[in-house]
Amino acid sequence: MKHIRWMYCLYLLLLFILMLSVADSASATQAEPLMSRIHTGNMAPMQAGTVTEYPIPTQGSQPVSITSFNGNLWFTESFGNKIGKITTSGQITEYPLPTAGSQTEGITSGPDGNLWFTEFSQIYGNRIGKITPSGQITEYALPTAKSEPDNITNGPDGNLWFTEFNGNTIGKITPSGQITEYTLPEADSEPECITGGPDGNVWFTEYKNYNPQTSSALIGKITRNGQITEYTLPDSGAQANGITTGPDGRVWFAQQIFVGGDLSPTVTAKIGQIHRVFDSKQ
Repeated sequence: MKHIRWMYCLYLLLLFILMLSVADSASATQAEPLMSRIHTGNMAPMQAGTVTEYPIPTQGSQPVSITSFNGNLWFTESFGNKIGKITTSGQITEYPLPTAGSQTEGITSGPDGNLWFTEFSQIYGNRIGKITPSGQITEYALPTAKSEPDNITNGPDGNLWFTEFNGNTIGKITPSGQITEYTLPEADSEPECITGGPDGNVWFTEYKNYNPQTSSALIGKITRNGQITEYTLPDSGAQANGITTGPDGRVWFAQQIFVGGDLSPTVTAKIGQIHRVFDSKQ
């Protein structure tokens, strides 16, 4: 009888150990997503591909562009009418703009140790803004009314260059705030994205959205003294968007191509590259 009781106790012990093991495994499985959501940078590194999101204090602020500067990330809040800063641990600080309804859009770090951004609104914006690392904001009005300044980049000449989507111009602003505008040869070209090129010039895309079925987008180049060259994309109905310099020393861009009727066109997406005019690989 003692032998039977001993066997029964051993059975209960093994069953209890098994239940504890299953419970620990389930707890670890459930805790893993929670750890990802509350990760603050002080915990052990997360697995590659884990996404962490940080809510912006201003509801409905519509963040648009973001850039890295001085160990933090800075971003624009188009509807919030603010510039935001977020640390790598997720702490967010917001800086309201002096002008209401300005619709902040593009942002980049400047050669002067400040950040520069665009104010897209035709009515309340139409400015280039500068914000210091401590949050002090200065605004510069553009000469062309309702020009819709869109994207901005740090140029190779020590100035800031930006696109004026509705103004059909490329703008340049010095760190001291002096603005120069250059009208594009192609009418209604809608310049959108812009980047410093590997050849010492500034390159940009011309969206050409006013008639996507028959128009072709262009890639533009502007020299430091304002000389503009435009290159038409081969596909009819193309619209050019983002642009950047690739590791191969060429300019790369994103585009979409509309083919067919106005009601239900077929859309094809492509990535393109344009060789520098002095490139022997052309």
